[in-house]
Amino acid sequence: MKALRLALVQDCPLWEQPEANLARLETRIRGIRHADLIVLPELFSTGFSMHPERFGAVNETLGLTWMQRMSLKTGAALCGSLAVPDAEGGWRNRLYFVEGGSVTAYYDKRHSFGLAGEQRVYRSGNRYVQVRWRSWNIALFVCYDLRFPAWCRQTDVAGTPADMMVFVANWPQKRIEAWTALLRARAIENQCFVAGVNRVGPDGNDVAHNGQSALVDYAGRTVVSLSESEGVLRAALSLEPLRAFRGALPFLEDRDRFTFST
Repeated sequence: MKALRLALVQDCPLWEQPEANLARLETRIRGIRHADLIVLPELFSTGFSMHPERFGAVNETLGLTWMQRMSLKTGAALCGSLAVPDAEGGWRNRLYFVEGGSVTAYYDKRHSFGLAGEQRVYRSGNRYVQVRWRSWNIALFVCYDLRFPAWCRQTDVAGTPADMMVFVANWPQKRIEAWTALLRARAIENQCFVAGVNRVGPDGNDVAHNGQSALVDYAGRTVVSLSESEGVLRAALSLEPLRAFRGALPFLEDRDRFTFST
């Protein structure tokens, strides 16, 4: 089976400047060759702003169109979140999965970050989303979701657990030890790969971010990681070792079955 080629983009977005950020990222992505999936940080076009009314409508049009165009140019799927208006007149922190110029799936961030007042600005989602891509089952999550293991441990409607979890984030430096520990924890307890893509640099509220984006395997081992600099992590993954590991240690068969009410 062909390997899944990942490119995880650790970036320092300019504050509330969608046009400038998309131009910067396009230059960076042009240098990525032979990728199947390119993952960008949370709110990659603006930073973690609580004022989507300043840019949201333009951001949706430009950002989503840009993702569609870049998926066609690179031949890869793109994954990253944008602040966008919803049908009810509110705002969503929405993680898009785009391939072949089309939106395959989207996930609205479930857990709002109360310390920043996110719940007063962005509406929470209520759907677990798993995408099938190149024979992989990929579950989509945003930042603070990482702290909620029960939400992350769901399966698709057929009961299939994720082969890989993707977390896009603006995780601050002051709590970065939790980020690295929880990426490993989610990988170990779900026996899956976990890709965590964080930003770097200070945001518009002078909150420092130091990246530490990483890919962790099903045993909790770090495959690749990046420290505090902007850059792109690359990895090629195979499903066979994952399936063999689950077969030898079938812990997932003993997991609790549950459903969420929203």
